[in-house]
Amino acid sequence: MRVTNVVEFRKMVAEGGALNTMELVGDTAILATADAHPVLQVLAQCQLEGSKPKQRKDQFKVALAINGGGCMGAWQPAWRRR
Repeated sequence: MRVTNVVEFRKMVAEGGALNTMELVGDTAILATADAHPVLQVLAQCQLEGSKPKQRKDQFKVALAINGGGCMGAWQPAWRRR
């Protein structure tokens, strides 16, 4: 199922749709703006270039660390230079 915006995504999830059956598509141009967070800029550039794992042309590695404990839903974006 093709999902193009947040409203469609939330509806699919509420109806019990499985994430692995969704084709998530959308415009990421807003992520590449100069005032966007550096991690979002790196992700937007990767998508724009169609880069693949272990075939990147930039110096960045992006990781997502999931925190546990008292705040189970917290996430921490991180990036570093190689």
